[in-house]
Amino acid sequence: MIADPGATETIGERLSEALAAGRESADGWEVSTRRQAYPIEEHTDFVDVVGTLDPDNVSEDIVLYLTDLPRRSGTIPLIAEIALSKRLAVISIPGMGATYVERRTRRLVR
Repeated sequence: MIADPGATETIGERLSEALAAGRESADGWEVSTRRQAYPIEEHTDFVDVVGTLDPDNVSEDIVLYLTDLPRRSGTIPLIAEIALSKRLAVISIPGMGATYVERRTRRLVR
């Protein structure tokens, strides 16, 4: 898991701990969070986001990027964007709403 610095990083760290303590760890999954911000904006095309994150050059099986930026497709807010072939998901924390953000994010990731 990669998270933008700040509150998003805290959510990512707590999510990593919850996943590592849950059923996922029993299935052999190792979960970790690292802090890194990428130069993407809310209207950056997802293809460009995938190119910027470059999931093909990481050793992890799945890459989740938690961003504190809203993501949009035109005027439609996006919660998550997924590239199955690249094993990558981008989750927009502002898209999760104003309440129960950590719980909603955990459910989405699971």
